[in-house]
Amino acid sequence: MWTKFRHKVVFAIVRPFFWVFLRLRFGFRAKPFKLPKKPVLILFNHQTSLDPFMVALSFKGPIYFLATDDIFSLRFWSPLIRFLVAPIPKSKSFRDFQAIKNIITVAAEGGVISLAPEGNRTYSGRLCHIDYAIVKLIKHLKIPVCLYTFKHGYGISPRFSPFIRKGKMTGEVAKYLDEDTINRLSNDELYQEIVSTLSIDEFSSKQLFKSSHRAEYLERAVFFCPVCRRIGTLHSHKDMLHCTYCHLEVTYQENLSLTANNQLFKFTYLWEWMEFEKDYLLELDLSENRTLFKDEKVTLKEVIKNRRKKKLLKGQMMMDFENIKVTDGEKTLMFPLDDIISMAVMGQNKLNIYFGKAIFQIKAHPRFNALKYMQLYFHIKNKKKGVTDGDLARFLGI
Repeated sequence: MWTKFRHKVVFAIVRPFFWVFLRLRFGFRAKPFKLPKKPVLILFNHQTSLDPFMVALSFKGPIYFLATDDIFSLRFWSPLIRFLVAPIPKSKSFRDFQAIKNIITVAAEGGVISLAPEGNRTYSGRLCHIDYAIVKLIKHLKIPVCLYTFKHGYGISPRFSPFIRKGKMTGEVAKYLDEDTINRLSNDELYQEIVSTLSIDEFSSKQLFKSSHRAEYLERAVFFCPVCRRIGTLHSHKDMLHCTYCHLEVTYQENLSLTANNQLFKFTYLWEWMEFEKDYLLELDLSENRTLFKDEKVTLKEVIKNRRKKKLLKGQMMMDFENIKVTDGEKTLMFPLDDIISMAVMGQNKLNIYFGKAIFQIKAHPRFNALKYMQLYFHIKNKKKGVTDGDLARFLGI
């Protein structure tokens, strides 16, 4: 049995504490919703690192959340988390069939399951790509679906930043789809229903998000100066991001907009800048192999579930159109892109490389941009598969 009575006890005990903490920390307010006494799948848009705790405040009873690799590689905490709340493990950034089997098991036992179908927490404030496979899972489960939406989480706690802004965040069930409704919808209609409901406009609100560190660590999200077209020259401080080469200065405003000291800067919001970088990657001539990205002082570890991560080496990381290389000057580890199964960004700026049956994690300095490596990897991978540029965009994690 996956579902246990103790899970009900744990959720009942911790819920009041999280209600107080999330209200004080995020200004979060959850709208209650009464679920039927049967298995339900809750899908939510992924805005903050604490989304699962927020979702749980709208419902009574335990919820079994899909959780990624990092939670299961904590030597002491992983077994305790499994015992108390039994999250469903999922390898990030590729389809994990064991995770699907576990979801089916929980549903068969009458449990409520919740997951973020994007599989990624947004960097840009817009909904990330949702794998069409979610529709097949829903049709197979034959259980009701709750579409749960967060608003203003991106403004309060953007993924690139460790600083929480002052503001108000809400969470509620936007749509409840019962079994009859799901059966009536075609696969395409159901997919569009999910995408349209979970797509929240974070930029038209008049709410302000106050902080003296609004732009701090923004270089975790963007890597390319649109004025001088150089990589690695962006540096943030307080409410401003500037280019050390051309002296572009971009101010991140309280309403999430961008203003700059150079007329060549054409973007109003961060997502437009990230789209520009995506187009830059798509236009690269991959026939001319060259090192595009390089970072110093990175630490490479192997992720071993239910154990501490095993440190392999610390040094320089480089990526060209064929390999990722990590070296300390004496020892070098090479990851041919053709042999990498997948890549994913964990947390704010850790990079997971899925290589054969092993998982390797790269962590670096606080301003390290892990996203650019993942984006380039998927671009190269799908170009080789002959995927069109229009389809390619959805792999770039924006």
